[in-house]
Amino acid sequence: MVGRGYSNGKDANLFFTYHPGHKLTRDEIQELQKNLGTENSRVEFLTTLSLTADADVSFHHVGGSSNRGVHHLLLDGKEIHAVGDDRNKDETLVMHVGRGQHLLSWVLTGGDLGNAQLEIKLANTGNQDAKLEILAPADMVAFARSIGAKQEFVYGTPPQAAPVTAAKPAPKGPEKVGRTNPRRPGARVPGKFDAVAVAPGATSGRGSRLVSGWEFKLKENVQVTELGIYDHDQNGLGEAHEVAIWDVENQKEPVVKATIPAGEEGTLVGTFRCVSVDRVELQAGRRYAIVAHFANLVDTTVSLLNSDGLSVAYAPIIEVLGRRFAFPKDAMAFPSGSADEPRQADIGPTFRFDVVVEKKKKVAEKKEN
Repeated sequence: MVGRGYSNGKDANLFFTYHPGHKLTRDEIQELQKNLGTENSRVEFLTTLSLTADADVSFHHVGGSSNRGVHHLLLDGKEIHAVGDDRNKDETLVMHVGRGQHLLSWVLTGGDLGNAQLEIKLANTGNQDAKLEILAPADMVAFARSIGAKQEFVYGTPPQAAPVTAAKPAPKGPEKVGRTNPRRPGARVPGKFDAVAVAPGATSGRGSRLVSGWEFKLKENVQVTELGIYDHDQNGLGEAHEVAIWDVENQKEPVVKATIPAGEEGTLVGTFRCVSVDRVELQAGRRYAIVAHFANLVDTTVSLLNSDGLSVAYAPIIEVLGRRFAFPKDAMAFPSGSADEPRQADIGPTFRFDVVVEKKKKVAEKKEN
């Protein structure tokens, strides 16, 4: 598993490698807390579980503390378990997991992080012929490293090197505008990364004749590969939605746009229905808004204004600035309205992306080595 550390909501430029099964020692936890603090610290680990067949998987989850230390386990964007604080601090969860690849997130939060351990293996029940691999693919590692790190930590014994894996492409969206052959100043880090991951809780609400979403800036250049919209129950959309990314300084046309079809036609990625778009590059430091059009009171969005049971995790290279909206609108339009608090971001629309690594940066890194 690979991950990064955060202090008071900001990336602390720390890169972590965790090999499942290792129990962090008290010295390792204290070193972690020394770098992250004890008020609002967070470590986010990612890995891929690969199953050759449907099977029961056992997750032995240990950790947390009575001083606001809670550790969360998410599978494909949904929280499946938590330990710590006023919860049990040592439990084993057995759940049925389908054949294929699944994104697993392990998020340590504090307060005092307490201790931490995650063991993953096939359970004694279910399909005994299935094989389980825990992968940290090269694309995932490259993404976690691409932001830079002043210090790296390794916990546990390294497994065999994992192969590079490619995400399954989503169906092609029926609409696209803007640049279809963008300038490419660098090389892509292969893979698909999510702008935001949501574990459902309370819904923020519904709107009709509404364009709504969120404004953001990037710390690195990226290439958008898919657009998507939130599907709260993961059982299909009530209607089709236009989704677009706008450059805030250009009201004439969006950078990229697509329509997410109604029902279950869009590929389900976590809690979002996604479609592919022709690649378009977004620049670091510029302000963008991703918004969706809601014609009727059918599909819901979420917001940290109503955070009961809700978990929201943005990609580390994204800085969320607030909400963007326009009303009343019968179709996609520039979101001229704004609310400048990150917790007001209206998470209906999302995008997936590849990271662009600048050639100059890569040359400089080679010279240093």
